[in-house]
Amino acid sequence: MTERSYFWGGTVTGDATLAPYDDDEFSDIWRKLFTTDRSIEGILRGFLNELEVSNPAGVTIRVKTGAAMVDGKFYETTAVVDNVVVVPGAGSNYYTIVLRKDWALQTVRVAVLGPDVGAPPVVTQNDGITWEISLATVQVASGGAITITDTREFCHFSQTVNTDNIEDGAVTLAKLDPSIQWSLIESDVIGVDGTLIDWVGIPSNYSNLRIIIGARSTAFGGGLVDAGLRLNFNGDAAANYRSVDHEFPWNSGTATPWDSGVIGRMRVIGGVNPDSDAAGEFGMVIIDIRNYSSTILRKYAQWHCSIEGATIFEQYIGHGYWNSIAAINRIQISSNSNVGSADYGFMIGSEFRLYGMP
Repeated sequence: MTERSYFWGGTVTGDATLAPYDDDEFSDIWRKLFTTDRSIEGILRGFLNELEVSNPAGVTIRVKTGAAMVDGKFYETTAVVDNVVVVPGAGSNYYTIVLRKDWALQTVRVAVLGPDVGAPPVVTQNDGITWEISLATVQVASGGAITITDTREFCHFSQTVNTDNIEDGAVTLAKLDPSIQWSLIESDVIGVDGTLIDWVGIPSNYSNLRIIIGARSTAFGGGLVDAGLRLNFNGDAAANYRSVDHEFPWNSGTATPWDSGVIGRMRVIGGVNPDSDAAGEFGMVIIDIRNYSSTILRKYAQWHCSIEGATIFEQYIGHGYWNSIAAINRIQISSNSNVGSADYGFMIGSEFRLYGMP
């Protein structure tokens, strides 16, 4: 391809011989600068109302104010643009709201495609004649109900973005890909003694879960000098859990194993301090749950616990499984590492965090 550069004064020297410049040359340059996919992109973010499509009343379809780059042509409206749609006698009418670049008319304007009875009409994109980009599709049901689906795509400046191009604080965790980041899903600090943890509606868009706990239990028993945790998944209280813990006392390198057997909870031995300990003594627990959103794999967890009490300084490691292939969408956490059925809560100040992980 011939080397070229734009724009220069005069018409004689170097690339100035390309002058005079026509509108297509300007359009091609703007298109290359401001869009990476001219077939769908065009809306300029942050200008007025960004050409959002709405239904303010009745059968009116409104395009709000905003600006766009349509195949290299700059478009702007500082007033709303209204059109009307037709309610069918049966079925649904479908429309597509577009910005249309028209070479013959030399304009860019809002246009309405349709109605079609089967699906929203497709845009026309003929270079040199008509070029349309979609703002929204509209379904009008026979009863008059109107459903608008936003199809706007914003301009993407055509260059690689590096750290220097991003303003401090411009990127939030919510904008990051869940597959490459930790994300806080739930956070609870106990404000009333005896409260239990019940996390419902856990999203499935991560690979693994991590629970981080700093807590004291409201009760313990059976001669134990530390309390424990119980995990319940999806409300399943049947005997579908098993766990094994190893205790490492502070004054001994010998690990003592604890096997929970098959019970209606996943039992984490020694996970938290009991209520009999001093107010400032809280156990610390990290629990990882692998492949929690899988519907093929049985659910496996592993944990590491640290306990500091008046007479103890110990740590535990353990692992367990839930004999189910269901995706985990609910986690309940209570206290009591004994085999009995009682589920105790946690004391004021106890903290529970649930994270989604890659």
